[in-house]
Amino acid sequence: MFKQSNFSKTYLYSQDSSVSNKLLQVFTIVVLMLFYLPNTYAEETNSKTQGDYTAHYSAFPSTFLKPEIAKRYNIPRSGTTGVINISVQHKTNTGSEAVTAKVSGSAVNLLQQKSTLAFNEVKEQKAIYYLATFPYSNEEILHFNISVTASEKSSPISIKFTKKFYKD
Repeated sequence: MFKQSNFSKTYLYSQDSSVSNKLLQVFTIVVLMLFYLPNTYAEETNSKTQGDYTAHYSAFPSTFLKPEIAKRYNIPRSGTTGVINISVQHKTNTGSEAVTAKVSGSAVNLLQQKSTLAFNEVKEQKAIYYLATFPYSNEEILHFNISVTASEKSSPISIKFTKKFYKD
């Protein structure tokens, strides 16, 4: 029958090895993307749209603020104080613009202890945002319930999210 030479066996084996290495590289890239993309997506979804209005939100430890920024807005920098930031954009024909809103909400921990959030409006040039502080303990999980009313004609945007905080 057909007899294969040593040269062709070596050549085929080296091609198989090369293909295996490439498959391993592709597999590694795909696995890394699967771990990376959900984190990127989670960070990008900190907003909620209703009609022509989009409310953007974030919550973070107050120690993330530079001392001069914290001082300017009278926010205590502490390993047990968090900050929540809300901004509202109105979609227009030419893009979007910041708008004022009525913002209220609360943070509730797993023991059902509730902190009412007192939002302060901040206006800087064309930006408008709302800041509130809240207390937390190390590794505490907080459930946030926020209501944002952008205009008297629109219904409130309800934002609900959960976040775990760590003491610095």
